Amino acid sequence: MDTHVLGIAEARSGLSTLIDGMTTNPSDIAIIGSHRKPEVALIPYATFLDLKNRAEGAAVSVGLKAVRAHADLIRRIGSTWGIHDIAVFGSVARGEEGADSDIDFLVDAEPGRSYFDIAGFEIDLEQLLGRPVDVLTRDALDPARTRDKTMLDEAILL
Repeated sequence: MDTHVLGIAEARSGLSTLIDGMTTNPSDIAIIGSHRKPEVALIPYATFLDLKNRAEGAAVSVGLKAVRAHADLIRRIGSTWGIHDIAVFGSVARGEEGADSDIDFLVDAEPGRSYFDIAGFEIDLEQLLGRPVDVLTRDALDPARTRDKTMLDEAILL
């Protein structure tokens, strides 16, 4: 999936259309920036309230259902960093998460992407989900190792 970063002028001129699209499809978002670098995300108000309430509340567990609710946005964020085939593994994938659990993601990165891209994606997800996030690339795993094979087997693609 290719994410289009709207220029500021383009977003300004098409703001009514963007808002109408979000009204009919609440999972729509608009990523706005300059020089193709994402700066902000325009999101539906209900999504904003959900994020705000979680940021102000006590630590709560974030399960697979909550992660899947943000799947479109997670994939779009990933595509801005050259990350694709995003899956959840670990306690969240197994339904064993707690209030202090992090969220583990297994991803593929485009050739030529660096650890800075993976770290940027990780930071963006932590801000979105309000939880610590770990990101691991499939290339780093060896299916011959039992632990790595378990991670690959339990991963749930978003």
